[in-house]
Amino acid sequence: MQPRDIPSDTPSLFVAPWPDPVIDQVGHDPRSVYVERFWLGILGPSATWLVRHLVDRLDRAPDGCQLDLDECATALGLGRRPGAQGVFPRTLARCCQFGAARLVDAGTLQVRRRLPPLTRRQIARLPESLRDDH
Repeated sequence: MQPRDIPSDTPSLFVAPWPDPVIDQVGHDPRSVYVERFWLGILGPSATWLVRHLVDRLDRAPDGCQLDLDECATALGLGRRPGAQGVFPRTLARCCQFGAARLVDAGTLQVRRRLPPLTRRQIARLPESLRDDH
């Protein structure tokens, strides 16, 4: 997914949980220390905060909720510059690129409530100190 794939002409997206029986069982809450230590350098800080924000919203509305994109971008300090060059569309795209979320149609974003353990390839790309800790 590319930032240009994020609908820029819509004021909101419906955010729904992305069920995955395996990852839901073995994965890590996006607000956990594991995600903060090991996923942060992969997702990046903006995408990590966005996933945390979306999972928090899903905690309050387990079946999904409407997400005002301007309000969300502003709440995270990202602004809402339109188009593929905006920080917020790039952040959404990064969440999708690394499997934390997926755009299932033009109006629905599914979000993992738990992130999977890192793959061997991801672990190999961590700094040595984090690889040792992992």
